[in-house]
Amino acid sequence: TARKDHGQAVPYSGGLALGLVLLPSLWFAGDELLPWPALAGLALCWLLGVADDARPLPSLLKFFAQLVAAAALAQALSTEIAVIGRELLPAGTSPIIVYGLAIFCAVGVLNALNMIDGSDGLAGVQVLAGLGGLVLFSEGAPSIGLSLAALVASAVAAYLMFNLPSPLRPYRIFMGDGGALLLAGLLVSIVVLFAGGGPEGSVESVAPWG
Repeated sequence: TARKDHGQAVPYSGGLALGLVLLPSLWFAGDELLPWPALAGLALCWLLGVADDARPLPSLLKFFAQLVAAAALAQALSTEIAVIGRELLPAGTSPIIVYGLAIFCAVGVLNALNMIDGSDGLAGVQVLAGLGGLVLFSEGAPSIGLSLAALVASAVAAYLMFNLPSPLRPYRIFMGDGGALLLAGLLVSIVVLFAGGGPEGSVESVAPWG
């Protein structure tokens, strides 16, 4: 597409590799990292992006699929989202509004990361920077969040080794929509785990306005 900043065709195998590494790892880890509805939502993100890479899908179909994926993530992380809602929203806010806002924000992140995935390393570096900031500045980060962040950071770092230009390597790979949507869903999950799964005050340490 026009937003892809490449002078020549670059294969989207990076997104395939990220999905084939991260999704089975999460599956084998089971509920120790993420419950199955979250894994289903992440798998939908990945499959949606891979399908769109192969043949552009209708915008309405993609938006509906993103809503379903975001709803699955919200359901899986409902306890943490409720904590975030209590700390950031006025007392008595309806749970419907809380989860509606969570889904809205998740869909926004999915599209935002996908949109910046236009230059070599941009999306991957942004994900690494976000994860690093969470680990460094969050107070009392939960072990599940740390483990998930370490898994994602390792996969992204390996991907960047084959994405960034290098005189020692004649080829590069690109993550495409499949990789971008999967990483965005994982980033959403990690932020929610850090903000809603830690000790009291964790939300303020993650939220920039806290």
